[in-house]
Amino acid sequence: MTGKREDSKHPEEDEPYQEGEDETEKHLLSKDDEKIEKITKILSRKERKHYEKLILNKIKHQDEEIRDRASHALGKIGTKKAVSHLIESLKDASSTVRKSAAKALGNIRSRQAVSALIESLKDGDKEVRSTAVESLANICDSKAVNALVSCLHDEESDVRCQAAKALGIIGDKNAVGALGSCLDDPDPWVRKTAVSALCEIDVEESVDYLIKALEDKDPWVRQHAVEALGELGDERAARAIIDLLKKEKDVEVRDSAAWALGDIGSSEAIPLLGEILKNKEEDFEVRDSAAWALGAIGDRRALPFLEEVLKEESSSLVNRVKWAIGAIRRGSS
Repeated sequence: MTGKREDSKHPEEDEPYQEGEDETEKHLLSKDDEKIEKITKILSRKERKHYEKLILNKIKHQDEEIRDRASHALGKIGTKKAVSHLIESLKDASSTVRKSAAKALGNIRSRQAVSALIESLKDGDKEVRSTAVESLANICDSKAVNALVSCLHDEESDVRCQAAKALGIIGDKNAVGALGSCLDDPDPWVRKTAVSALCEIDVEESVDYLIKALEDKDPWVRQHAVEALGELGDERAARAIIDLLKKEKDVEVRDSAAWALGDIGSSEAIPLLGEILKNKEEDFEVRDSAAWALGAIGDRRALPFLEEVLKEESSSLVNRVKWAIGAIRRGSS
């Protein structure tokens, strides 16, 4: 009995693609990111180039779905060689293809694509504009800042949100004034995103705008503003946060405000934090944050408040109070 020996060439040897070529290409064009990621991990460099070439041949296909799938695949396996082809696809008649091309360019992260993506910010389709903004954020080139600032006035709130986020990622201080103006946007998502972006651009002007955001009508925005100020740790914000905490009704905002005062290390806040800690009618989480803040501030003037609570309290708050007392005593020894 005779048998035909199977040819078992190494994947990186010449002509490794006869077996399973169609199946691999099919998976790469599936738009299934998990499947594509698994395949790209096992492809050799030569195989990647081979499939990139095959897929590039489909980017001008008459079928819109195939062009879309090809653009998506190039964003996962494409090299800089694919960039010029994807830039051309930004002008495709199909908005679906344009969106996939914009996303792919962001994944490849080539600065060569910045000018074309800036042009796509004028696209008539909001999803294409939003995706172009996202991709410019991925490339992170300050050349895009002025165009992204213009997008803060886009008619679609999703695009405005993405633009604010992108400006925070790029981190150019010249965008701070425009982001500050976003705090008057009618959409709370845009205002919240602007707050996060301002926190990423840590300059004096950012703090001024974040203090303004403490007066926002939406508690969600106020909470993010107070957390941003705590993260920046600028002492100028302490008085504004203290004033907020005195009048704020929202529990989550109060909780974040107490914690932020600890982050900033404001000794001025000790009397207010002490009274909050002692108040058994106060929300437990807010009292817990007040105790933590007193320990973080590390001022011995907080000890009477903490010790009084330690004598009277039997809840799990005691552990936090004990920690705070220990932190203050260790810090002053």
